[in-house]
Amino acid sequence: MADEELMEGAGGLISNRVVDTVTYERGNAFCTVQLALTWPSYLIASKTTGHYHLYSTGEMDWPQYWDVLGCLGYFGLIQTGFLNASRMREMTVLRKAPLERHLGQLALPI
Repeated sequence: MADEELMEGAGGLISNRVVDTVTYERGNAFCTVQLALTWPSYLIASKTTGHYHLYSTGEMDWPQYWDVLGCLGYFGLIQTGFLNASRMREMTVLRKAPLERHLGQLALPI
């Protein structure tokens, strides 16, 4: 995209809208993913470069969780293999994260 930058507002806030003068003038701006989670969570870099694991203490039933996974998969935020494995198991399985090793690096509480 041309002239790509994040829109910054007053008070140290940052918008997820990506400014592109061509598409913005047509009312078709792009957005980055930014979430305000309601549960204590950690984002930790995976051993696979460019991938991350999100660990959260929030609880929901399987049908609700499956809806969340389905949306994340539909929009490409999680890989199809991860989505399918979670569906087959009716749960998500990640390696146990050594949080202590990561705290202070990328694995900041989010």
